[in-house]
Amino acid sequence: MMQMENKLQIINNEVRMTSKELCELINQFRHAEGNDTVKEHKTLMRDIRTELETLEKAGVDGGYNFVPSTYTNSQNKNHPCYSITKAGAIQILTKESAVVRFKVMEYINQLEQELMAHSLPVPEGPQLIGQDPCSNYLIRKNINQLDTADIPRFVNQ
Repeated sequence: MMQMENKLQIINNEVRMTSKELCELINQFRHAEGNDTVKEHKTLMRDIRTELETLEKAGVDGGYNFVPSTYTNSQNKNHPCYSITKAGAIQILTKESAVVRFKVMEYINQLEQELMAHSLPVPEGPQLIGQDPCSNYLIRKNINQLDTADIPRFVNQ
């Protein structure tokens, strides 16, 4: 079983995750469903860019759900990713099977409830303007105890 570092965080009282983590969740639940097709992070990034371009052409600003950011890999190198709202995750998951959509959203909802129950109030106001949604500045309730040990519980339900 793939081990994931949970990057759920609260920004302006809203739960966000990185595209890297969403991709890992998609692959975990695809595998549990019996689908061994792996979605690469670069493919998910392409899907998000395509989604944003399509919305822009239609005159819709979807950028709030997908904010460009970076993550640091195990070799300590920065790579692009997106900070994604729950609504953005739902939007991107429409390309996945019903089981993968359900399981990913169930997992996000559970972690969201646990994170909200254990987090400190997030400061609001001018000090938040311009903050990178994936930065370590805003939230930071350590949620390592909410790691992927919970995934089998969701897969087997």
